[in-house]
Amino acid sequence: MLLTTIILLLLLIFTICFYFKRKYFTLSRSVPGLSPHFLLGNLLQTGCLTGESYINIQANLKKKYGDIYQYWLGPYRYYVFNKAEHAQHVFNNKHIYDLPNLTFGTQFPLGLVSIKGATYRRHARIILPMFKKANVVQHLDIIIDCTDKLIHLWKNQNEQQENKLNTNIIQQSKNLLLDIISLVAFHYDLEAIEGNNQHYDSKELINAINIFTDAYDTLVKSVGIPIIIMKLYLKFNKKYQHALKILKQYTDLIIEQELQRQQHDKPKNVIALLVSSLQNNEIRERKEPEEEKQGLSRAELFDELLVLILAGFATTSTALSWFIYFMSKHPRVQDLIKKELRENNITCDTYITIQLLDRLTYVDCVLKELFRYAPIVNSARRSLTQDDVIDGVQLKKGDSVLIPLYNLHMDKRYWKLNPQEFIPERFNGEDKNHHPFALLTFGGGHRQCAGQDLARLELKVIITRLMQNVTFTDGGPDTNSGGQRQSLTNTPKHLAVYVHID
Repeated sequence: MLLTTIILLLLLIFTICFYFKRKYFTLSRSVPGLSPHFLLGNLLQTGCLTGESYINIQANLKKKYGDIYQYWLGPYRYYVFNKAEHAQHVFNNKHIYDLPNLTFGTQFPLGLVSIKGATYRRHARIILPMFKKANVVQHLDIIIDCTDKLIHLWKNQNEQQENKLNTNIIQQSKNLLLDIISLVAFHYDLEAIEGNNQHYDSKELINAINIFTDAYDTLVKSVGIPIIIMKLYLKFNKKYQHALKILKQYTDLIIEQELQRQQHDKPKNVIALLVSSLQNNEIRERKEPEEEKQGLSRAELFDELLVLILAGFATTSTALSWFIYFMSKHPRVQDLIKKELRENNITCDTYITIQLLDRLTYVDCVLKELFRYAPIVNSARRSLTQDDVIDGVQLKKGDSVLIPLYNLHMDKRYWKLNPQEFIPERFNGEDKNHHPFALLTFGGGHRQCAGQDLARLELKVIITRLMQNVTFTDGGPDTNSGGQRQSLTNTPKHLAVYVHID
């Protein structure tokens, strides 16, 4: 009897697994791709579980299957589209292609990057105007002052040991952007650049932020795992929960201080603007239909701040790390930036203004080429709200599509100059009028990066300030070989340069 029960149970398990494999883990006949494993999808076959970068995975799949194929992130199937025309169709039809359920929603479900529909529109009315260029230029002095602190740090290090190889560029870039974003957002100096000279409060807060971002890195590396498991991982992670508690305590303290200050002064920084949008009566607002709600609840404000911290320093610091890497590998480009500075009478003592920055067109080209050659995020994803057809492929409501940004940026069909080469001049010459969807620096459509104007300003100011004062040279093939490391962003895997003070 027991043996019969065991056999029947095994048959039942086998039948269930076979059913789910046939129904949910089988390739669509009309679209090619790797046949997915049960539950794991293509994660094992493509090397995702063994550390292969997502950019390389998608480049290899395109090489094998062409412009359209299926890709399984664990149990989640994506239809992958690689042509600029595909991206244009997806991003221009926002009523059909909306944000899918992403990893973002695990850590900040009430943030702008996670919400949809009327809730998104309510948040967008408050958040988006804060990061338009006209509003972010007021932070110019903060960006300059923080960059000068990093230059001063490098100068002191060179005085202590001349020609020392700097292997800490990625962390120093993070510290710089962490200081900038904390001042821009909270008017609070974390003193991350100073390191050992920090106050206890700064160390505690930075540690909490690092734990928070490390948790997101873990979630990114665990891509394909069902979201419910990710949520359970965070819920029972004591270290993460303690960090979240610290972040909440500091946020509540800053909110109370801003509420007191706004009785006498107008809001100026991001936190002040967010606090000014707080709902007067959350209980009453919860009862209103979403279309009629106004302002943000405290929980929503907290998630928006978490998004700002994570996206504000992690993405831009990665771009800065790549800039330093490319300058060490392309001294010609570095010399041309310095030449443009001299032609505009910008010396190491010149204080940067918006008017001066607007004259630096070659720096703009370098920024575009930086984002083209090393996109910070690897893809854009959307979920269908109704049936549609792309390039002959029938898609159903609920299907998910994925656009690999690196594949677009490296597609010879859209670039006259060799896309495999780092050539900033392309944007002043042959590739000036490239296909608008062949370069998706900050994503596309109505859900593209809300903070892109701030990110551009930060990077252009930092790059200009660095080129006024320092020169980067190659640390050698063993320690400065680049490569991709997949985490929250696509960071350089091997980065080590010499920093020379001019």
